[in-house]
Amino acid sequence: MSGRVMVLLLLVGAALAAAAAFGGFDPEFSNSLLFGAWLAALLLLFGLGLRLPLQARLSMWPAFARSSAIVALALGAALVANVGVYLHDVHFDLTAKRQYTPPPQARAVVAGLTQPMTVTYFYNPADGDALQAKRLLEILAHGAPRLQVDAVELDRRPALARRHEVRFYNTAVIETEGREVKVERTTDLAQIALAALRALRQQTPIVCFVTGHGEFTGGPGPTPPHYAHQEALDAHQGYATEDRLIAAPAGLDRLYLALEQQGYNVREIALATLENVPDDCAALADFGPRRAYAANEADMLHRYLGRGGGLLLGYDPESVPGPDATALLGQLGVDTAEAKVIDPLDHYGTDPEFVAVPSYTRHPITEDIALTFFPGARPLYVGTPPASITLFPLVGSSKDSTTRPLNGSRPDNAKAAPAMAAASPAGDPGAPDQGPGPQILALALTGQWPDAAADAKPFRAVVVGDTDFVTNAYFDQVANGELGVAMIRWLARDEVLPSVRPERSTPPVVTMTAQQMRWTFIALELLLPLSVVLIGSVVWWRRR
Repeated sequence: MSGRVMVLLLLVGAALAAAAAFGGFDPEFSNSLLFGAWLAALLLLFGLGLRLPLQARLSMWPAFARSSAIVALALGAALVANVGVYLHDVHFDLTAKRQYTPPPQARAVVAGLTQPMTVTYFYNPADGDALQAKRLLEILAHGAPRLQVDAVELDRRPALARRHEVRFYNTAVIETEGREVKVERTTDLAQIALAALRALRQQTPIVCFVTGHGEFTGGPGPTPPHYAHQEALDAHQGYATEDRLIAAPAGLDRLYLALEQQGYNVREIALATLENVPDDCAALADFGPRRAYAANEADMLHRYLGRGGGLLLGYDPESVPGPDATALLGQLGVDTAEAKVIDPLDHYGTDPEFVAVPSYTRHPITEDIALTFFPGARPLYVGTPPASITLFPLVGSSKDSTTRPLNGSRPDNAKAAPAMAAASPAGDPGAPDQGPGPQILALALTGQWPDAAADAKPFRAVVVGDTDFVTNAYFDQVANGELGVAMIRWLARDEVLPSVRPERSTPPVVTMTAQQMRWTFIALELLLPLSVVLIGSVVWWRRR
């Protein structure tokens, strides 16, 4: 090994170690940099060993002392390096299906732990999937000082199983600060992570869903929700592939299930039967009303926002906001149009009405949200909200998008006019008669309600121009479910606990926008065959 290479290894190792120590990166990335520095130091020691002469021209005792010093220095360097690697451990998984990497839900919960947690897993040693779950739990706990994992063979610790009332193999018991949550018959770490999230909650928030106006809801319907057992080739690879939730496409059963798995209680309320929105509703959601509110119902929403509530309003093109809901939105500085957004650039599949959104405005709701799509959305127009209210455009269509009036009628240009000066994620949203332009699809608002008491806490509200994106048909598609849950968590002010991705209840699918599909077609159907023909022609020409 040349001297230049050894100097380069020294510089690379020192640079990586300095970046890890003073770069301010997250612990996992810093540990990866330290591993690179350790590897460079190991190669440098190997190079130094190659350059040392095998036999020095010294007398016996000086030669012995020289050799002893070299051995001591090498052992000391190796000891220091290994201690450093042990104290700053990092996990690499080079398998194709990431078999030795815990799912993102489990990593998110462990990364956000602020208190000690114990997971006792009573596994069946004859079950290969249970052994894999045990291995992943141990990997998860290796670099997490607040997490203690105790993997127990159920038949060998019957007294411990009786103490926790465990009756089945592959049961996980999560304990933290005197609270205990149990998950039976599972080898899925995502389910265990969601149970850990429920154990972290000191109280159970309630999310209320408005009914009585033809809204999308969960529960019994033409196809009552139920679970069906399905085996797939990707079983136990990060998805719950054994039990699939079967439900009506237009329901919200998968959203309800995702909220319950994260420790919420879901309640449906009919505003017409109440005098006020219940005080224990941490968030209130109304998805797709098909009939207008009564005057007293709109007043209830006014009072709910006035006392600092969290309100989610979803209006798709088929929704009927009615004059009272429209007036409520007007007080927020928001309006809707009787139109549908068409996006020829970013859309799901081949339907330009299925608007795809690959990027978002920076906000706690959209943090870590990937691609979503909205299967039929109406544009939201923004005027000037009251000074006490702050508005955040969350989701917008591409610059090539347009609007199409519903039922052949043109949107009210007087309503669209205030939007001309409003900012959207990609610029000014175009009015229906001003040609292509980005359209706002979702907004977040917070602030003091105009007629609220001076000491009232700030309200939170989200307005979405679509409701189908969180229904059973589309909840598990791309990041639609994550976006819906993130909206409700923000409204419920549930920002202390870590954000955990909802578990899928349908088989995973590959979803691409029209632009991605076009480039995939060009690469696979045109460039790849042409490259084979070109290479074959070159080989033939050289051998002819």
